[in-house]
Amino acid sequence: MPLTGISPNDPIPSTRRELIFGAGLSSGGLDRRVLLYGNRTSAGTETVNVLGTAILDDADAQARFGARSELYNMYRLYAAVDSGATIHGIAVTESAGTAAACTLTVANAAILNCTLEITITGVPIYVTVTAGDAAATIAANIETAINNADEGKLQVTAATVAAVCTVTAVHAGPRGDYIIGDSVSRGIRTRFITPPAVAPATLTTVTKGALTPGATEDDFTAAYNQAALDEFYYHVNASSTTGGGGGTLGSVYAVTAVDNGVGEGMGMIITQALPINGKSQCMIFGLVGTQADATLVAADAQANSVRGFFFRGENLDWTPAMIAAHHAAIMRSQQVAHPSANFAGYTSTDNTIYRTPAPFLNSDRPGQVEIRADLENGISPIGVRPNGRTYLVRHVTSRSENANGDKEYRARPGHVTSAIDFAWEVVKARWETSKQPFAADNPKDGEQPTARTTTPLIIDGMVRGVIDDLSSSKPLGRYDGPILAPDQVNAMKKSLKVSKIPAGISVSVDFVAVQHLYKGEFTIRETGEAY
Repeated sequence: MPLTGISPNDPIPSTRRELIFGAGLSSGGLDRRVLLYGNRTSAGTETVNVLGTAILDDADAQARFGARSELYNMYRLYAAVDSGATIHGIAVTESAGTAAACTLTVANAAILNCTLEITITGVPIYVTVTAGDAAATIAANIETAINNADEGKLQVTAATVAAVCTVTAVHAGPRGDYIIGDSVSRGIRTRFITPPAVAPATLTTVTKGALTPGATEDDFTAAYNQAALDEFYYHVNASSTTGGGGGTLGSVYAVTAVDNGVGEGMGMIITQALPINGKSQCMIFGLVGTQADATLVAADAQANSVRGFFFRGENLDWTPAMIAAHHAAIMRSQQVAHPSANFAGYTSTDNTIYRTPAPFLNSDRPGQVEIRADLENGISPIGVRPNGRTYLVRHVTSRSENANGDKEYRARPGHVTSAIDFAWEVVKARWETSKQPFAADNPKDGEQPTARTTTPLIIDGMVRGVIDDLSSSKPLGRYDGPILAPDQVNAMKKSLKVSKIPAGISVSVDFVAVQHLYKGEFTIRETGEAY
């Protein structure tokens, strides 16, 4: 069977593969490097659009990207979950526009002692207000508190004139809109946490002004071109086209192959996965817009792929970049431990870290209708339990439609990409170690095998061995539970076709990833006697 884009007469020696998801009738250790895409600040030493060496540690990330940078904040969220990963970062072409901003205006001098709480990207900041403080003094204290908060790592800076403190995102462009916010539902919030029981008319107030949106998107094109020269399994992208992608919070722009963001990034990943390039990679995004806006992105033909992953929480305090980094770390940490890992319902436990904040407003917590719509359109929803704890409802790929544009979910489970990529790596490793200098068809009955010659029968046995190993209770002697479906072993072997082709061996096989247990359905009848 010829591979897509590869001529059967190609004279170049090679080992290539084509992984086809959702195909057919319905029915060693891992490294997997990570690449973060985002902005660095002028305090960072990293050169824009240059793929540098792996990040050594937190101090190295701060020095290269800047402590307030988007990239550093992505790195530290990632490393908090999966510190053992090999992580790279690439600084994208920065916006030439303006940064998002808002004002915090203080009115009335303090007539009592109290504490002001300011929240920025989920980080609480406390300002002590003392009776007798003038409005300008309080504003100056707000500036100091914001600039010193989180050890100077917030993605904003503050400056005060009289009684007005202006808070500005450190990066120009619409992504700063997520940090500043346009309403009480997300962005910067203020409240006094020790107010009096009865508020005097002259009580001090702090009023957030309207959002001044950031203008002009970053251009990711050059960064994608650099990334295409190497291979990273997890690409973690700060770009997002909902809730700020068009320059105004809540707006949407079309996903296209040349949009400098989501669509172009997915195009690069899909192209690099073709047989001619042979790179097993995926790209991960965060979304904070409405369910309808998220669908416009993830279900778009340019983003609809087993190699795309979108995680959504409406109006979260975290930016899409932060959401993407946190969930990418969860993906890798679990899939390195088991390539077919099931992390539906993933949340914080004694052994796992899940820090995604809940939406500020209860009305932004997803209900069953939104969750179902997310899952049917290639989006992994972030749920909130009644006690306020967040969890990952289910992990899905962004492939919700087949090539004809019809809804089709055989490649929806989020682990199928990892499982099939892993199976290919096992096949490839065994092929490379077993192949001989010469190729020939199978010997006839009674004939002895020819020395140093690979035949279809030998490779047939090799692939059958992979199927047996990866569908066993302990694949390769190191993973707990099967990677491929144990109840589909016979079907997988039956699908196997190996033949001699000019100067090579052709293999076609249907691999089936193990199914996850998502449901338990019980019918219980009471059958007692009448009495």
